[in-house]
Amino acid sequence: MTGLQANWQRLTLLLVCIASQSLCFAESASHADLKQIDQQITQQKNIIAEQQKQFEQQQSQLKTTEISIAQASKQVKSLEQQISQQQSELKRLESQQTQLLQRQRQQEKRIAEQIQTSFKLGREKRIKLLLNQQDPAQLSRMLIYADYFNKARIAAMQAYQKTVSEINAIKPALAEETENLLASKAALVSQQKQLNADFKQRQQIISDLNRNILSETDKLKQLQLDQQRLKKLLAEVEIAVMQIKLPADTKPFKVMRKKLPWPVKGKYQNLYGKSYQNSALQYEGDIFYADLGQRINAIHYGQVIFADWFRGKGFLIIIDHGEGFMSLYAHNQSLMKDVGEWVSQGEQIATLGNSGGLDRAQLYFEIRQAGKPENPKKWLKSR
Repeated sequence: MTGLQANWQRLTLLLVCIASQSLCFAESASHADLKQIDQQITQQKNIIAEQQKQFEQQQSQLKTTEISIAQASKQVKSLEQQISQQQSELKRLESQQTQLLQRQRQQEKRIAEQIQTSFKLGREKRIKLLLNQQDPAQLSRMLIYADYFNKARIAAMQAYQKTVSEINAIKPALAEETENLLASKAALVSQQKQLNADFKQRQQIISDLNRNILSETDKLKQLQLDQQRLKKLLAEVEIAVMQIKLPADTKPFKVMRKKLPWPVKGKYQNLYGKSYQNSALQYEGDIFYADLGQRINAIHYGQVIFADWFRGKGFLIIIDHGEGFMSLYAHNQSLMKDVGEWVSQGEQIATLGNSGGLDRAQLYFEIRQAGKPENPKKWLKSR
């Protein structure tokens, strides 16, 4: 057997040996023998302390790596949205350019027709028209028509020049947007590589942690410690929670039994009140299994009172809903809200993940009143 548990057992056996030797050979044991045994005890304690130190360091590394993953994940999503917007803008510019080119061709055709007409009219000078016309009214109409034609030709040329100017102006905008798009795609590839590297590092850290905690007894102890830390955190924020007042037009949380939406779409496992591995430790919430990165929504209107990485729970977000009611969302991949922000029912607050050292993506979810856990099944809508 390896790990902290095995070392503690060796230390216990060593102490038993000491007690046995003390009873049976108290008179014959030399000071040298006792000193050697003391040295062995000290050595074993140092080994256990070193392993505990390594465990704490690995937990710290896990936190750092998962924060890096969350930041890289958010950057990837931001770049993907940016690329989508840039692609839309590029399509808009290309469509605008196509329309301008079509207008340019139509204007060129119109100008060509006007040039042909002008050529025909040009063959008869204004003085010739004047001499050939017998009817003064007919002559007046011909002169007006010629002036109108000239004005139309000038207007057509001006419109053509404007179209050409717009085409010339849109070309650099297209080039710039294309360059921005290529840069964003390159940044996305780089960020995805960083994300993959962070994921590999995380897997190695989790593997190292599991080597230190192999037995169910060790896991149970860690869960108990995590539960104690969470209760301490809730006690610290409870004072702030009691001071928060929700708007008058918001439905009180207490009237929302069996009416609240699920925080995420997925497989629901109601674990509240069930014991962990037949121990005295009980689950205080439920689990939702879904795909990594899926959106997690607030179940009710409220204010974010905690949003950070928390040992044993990974990225944790806690929302106060007034009158002592709170909802907790743990093991997120990344958090979308900060402390102090107000959220509406159904608004995205995080993305689903496996932070905190889990192997499988899941949301651990709790509802509490005055710091005490409530059965989420009594509050969520039936499916």
